[in-house]
Amino acid sequence: MGKNEELPKLELGGSHPSQAIVPEPWEKPRHPLYLHHSDQPGVVLVTQPLVEDNYNNWSQSMSMALMIKNKKGLIDGTVKRPVENEDEQQQWDRCDTLVKI
Repeated sequence: MGKNEELPKLELGGSHPSQAIVPEPWEKPRHPLYLHHSDQPGVVLVTQPLVEDNYNNWSQSMSMALMIKNKKGLIDGTVKRPVENEDEQQQWDRCDTLVKI
């Protein structure tokens, strides 16, 4: 190649100039299986611990926290485990494990 010739441009780390990596749907923040770097096991979503006499307040706070994180569907069953896409199943499992802890 001569000095003035341009190298082919790669898109998003593809190994071939015409090859581009298409992001998975769950890599978008609005997707229920999206995991933000702050979504870690042990993160406190509700500061008040659950005790005998505060279930209603605790439940409401937990519900709001899960809604904000877009994970409530994993608890109420509206986000079902995928049956066909193995990568999506693994992502669902990660999210499900995170909300169980």
